[in-house]
Amino acid sequence: MKKIAQVFAKALLMFALVPAIPYTPTHAQAVSTSDSEKAFEAAIYPAATPLKLWLTVERSPSSTNPLRIELVDKKNKVLHASTLPKKGKAFQQQFDLSQVKDDTYTLRITDGNKLVEKSFKLSTPGLSEQLPQRLVSLNN
Repeated sequence: MKKIAQVFAKALLMFALVPAIPYTPTHAQAVSTSDSEKAFEAAIYPAATPLKLWLTVERSPSSTNPLRIELVDKKNKVLHASTLPKKGKAFQQQFDLSQVKDDTYTLRITDGNKLVEKSFKLSTPGLSEQLPQRLVSLNN
């Protein structure tokens, strides 16, 4: 029982000391030729590891066009580009943003007809004073 309490205390301390993911969504825009027809849906969210971002794309069963994914900076310089095959209903990819500077970036996903843009801001938190923390455990 004491070992479980120690592991739990270490895990709690680790989560308290891990910095927050520097991710702030700024806007999401979808342009489509037909609002009733959804060829695909896309979402981005921060990973548990700092400076990593997940992209999830889900296609409709009627979608037959390949999907193109681009990561661009605010000057529209393409930092990453890939094409997804026509097969497969869902796709997930993790982006490592540790080598890019603080700025606003956009993930563009298109099938040739529909374009979805997901923008986010990458920022490094400034240094701040942290007060010492103490954990209290109770023995029964």
